[in-house]
Amino acid sequence: MMSPLTNHQIKALRKLRLWVASSAIPGIHQSTWDKLVELGYVEERREGPGNSRRFLRLTEKGKQAVDEAARQN
Repeated sequence: MMSPLTNHQIKALRKLRLWVASSAIPGIHQSTWDKLVELGYVEERREGPGNSRRFLRLTEKGKQAVDEAARQN
C-alpha cells in the first residue's frame, strides 16, 4: 500500500506532465515538491548555473497515486 498523500499533494501530482519546471506551477510550495521527491512520487532533475533550475516529473508510483485518487473521487 502506498503512503497516504494529502489532497494538496495529490493536486500537485496531477499538475505534472513530462518534465515541468517546478516554478511553472503556481501554488505549490517547494517543500511539497521536496516531500514528493523524498517519497518517490516525483523524479527531480536540476539544470542551469549551480543547478538552480528544478524540473520534475511523475514516477510510476506517482502515476499510480493519481489514478488511485481519481478512482476514489
